[in-house]
Amino acid sequence: MELKSITVVQQFRQAVAEKKDEAAVIDETDALSWQDIDLISDRLALELVGEHIQKGKHVALWSFNSLAWICTYLAIAKIGAISVLVNPKLSAREVDALMAFADVDYICFGDDLYGDRADCLSGDIPGRSIGQDAWQQVRHPAPLTATEKEILEKREAVISPDDMASMLFTSGSTSQPKGVLLTHYQLINVAREAVSSMHWTDQDKVCLALPLFHSFGLSTGLLSLLVHRGRLYVTRDYRTKSVMTVIERYGCSVLNAVPSQFLAIVHHQERQNFSLKSLRSGIIAGSAVFPNDYLKIAEDLGIYHLKESYGQTEASPSITFSSYDDSLERCSKTVGKVISNVQIRITSMETGAPLGADQAGRIEVSGYNVMQGYYKDEDETAKVFTDDGWLITGDIGYLDEDGNLYIVGRIKEMIIRSGENISPKEIEAVIVKHEGVVQAKVFGVPMSVVQEEIVAGVECPAGGVTVEAIRALIADHLAAYKMPKVIKLYKKFPLNDSCKIDVKKMKEEIQLEMQEENL
Repeated sequence: MELKSITVVQQFRQAVAEKKDEAAVIDETDALSWQDIDLISDRLALELVGEHIQKGKHVALWSFNSLAWICTYLAIAKIGAISVLVNPKLSAREVDALMAFADVDYICFGDDLYGDRADCLSGDIPGRSIGQDAWQQVRHPAPLTATEKEILEKREAVISPDDMASMLFTSGSTSQPKGVLLTHYQLINVAREAVSSMHWTDQDKVCLALPLFHSFGLSTGLLSLLVHRGRLYVTRDYRTKSVMTVIERYGCSVLNAVPSQFLAIVHHQERQNFSLKSLRSGIIAGSAVFPNDYLKIAEDLGIYHLKESYGQTEASPSITFSSYDDSLERCSKTVGKVISNVQIRITSMETGAPLGADQAGRIEVSGYNVMQGYYKDEDETAKVFTDDGWLITGDIGYLDEDGNLYIVGRIKEMIIRSGENISPKEIEAVIVKHEGVVQAKVFGVPMSVVQEEIVAGVECPAGGVTVEAIRALIADHLAAYKMPKVIKLYKKFPLNDSCKIDVKKMKEEIQLEMQEENL
C-alpha cells in the first residue's frame, strides 16, 4: 500500500463529499448521515474556538461510546487540537491525576454511570458536557455563516499530517498507563492498511464492540470508517447480548473484538436465539488466542474471513495482519505478515543479534507507525527503543520462512521459578484442552525462596470442571516444575475497560487468598 500524506480531517472531508446524506453512524436511538456529522462537528469545533482552544492544545474526551463522542473527536481534529482519550470508567480522582499529567487544557465529558461528571472534577480546567442533554442541543444545528466557515477553513489549512492528532494510553496490567502521542499520518495510514487487508467496502456494516478510547476501537472503528465509508453501529456498552442484538438487528457484516469477547458470544447461554449469519469478516486481536479457540469462533459464527492481527498502541496500533485468503487453519496459528511500509525483526534476548527463521526471540518493529516516545517519560521511552531506533514490543515470537509471525508470549509475563523460565502460554494451551474450559490465564505471583509461584485461572461457565482434573491434565502433558501452585475456577473472568482479561485484579485477589491461607 502506498502511504498518503493526509490528515484525519481531510480523510473525513473526502468521505463527506462522496457519501453526503447517506447514513454513516447509528446507535440504539438515532442515525447520523455524513453531512450531519460534518455540521455537528463544525458547531462543536466553533465552540472550542470560542473557548480559545488553539492548535496543539490538549482536549480531553472522557465519555462512553456515542454519536456525541464521534462528533467531538472530529471537532477537536478540525481545529488542530490534540484529543486526549480517557477511559470513561476512571474515577474522578484518577482523571484529575491524568489531566494534570497530560497537560489538558479543556475537557469534553459525557454522562457518568453514577451522575454528572462535572460535579466530580476538581481543579480549574474548563469543560463542557457532551452527555444526552447537551447532545440534544447540538443534534440539529443551524447552518454555518460565511464568517464561521472562514474561521474553520483557516484552522484546517494549517493542520499538517505530521501534527499530533491524539494521545492514547497504554493498558498495561501492572504499571501506570503511559501516554502515546500519534500523528494524523500514522493513524490514517494504519486505518487504510486495515481496510485494505480486510477488503472492507462501503457496503460493510461494522458493529463497534470496542471502546473508542482504545487504539483497537479507534483504528478499526471510527478511523477505518472514514476510509471504507460503510456504516458503523455504536453500542454504549460492550456486553455480549448487546453486541449480538446489534448484529442481528442491522445485519452487520463485520465484528472486530478481543478473543474474550468472541468466546463470550460462542458460549453465551442465549447464543442460539440470535441470528449472526450476516457476519463475513472481522479482526481478532488485543491478546493471544489459541488455535482451537480461533477455529471454534470462526466456524461457530461463520466468520470465514476472521483475521488475526498483532499490534500495540505504540504502533498506531497495527503491526501484522493475516492474509485475507489464508485458510482458517493457517490463520489459527499465526498473526500474519508485517504490514506494508513497516519492518519487523527477531533478535536474541541475550545478545540482541538478529535471529533466523523459526528462531524465537524478541520482536522489534520499525516504520512510520511507531510512536516517537512516551509523553513526558524519557526513562520509559529509552527502555522500549534499541540503540538503532527499533521499537521493542515486549513480546517473544518467531518468523517462518514465508514471513508469518508466531507469538510465543510476553517477556514480562515469563515466570521465573527456582531459576527455571516458564511460559504461561504453554500451560494455558494444555488447560484449554479440557472440554469444559473456555479459556485459561496463567501468571506468576511473587514468593520468597522460589522467586515466583505459578497461578492458573480457569474459566468454566458451565461447571463440570474440577481442580483435580486440571492438575491431572497438566501432569499428563508437562514437567512437574510447571505445575501451578494455585488453580482457581471462575464462572467468568473479570475484564478490564479494554475488554481484556483483568490480570491485575486476578493477581490481587489470589495473592490475598494465598496470604490468608498461608500458602
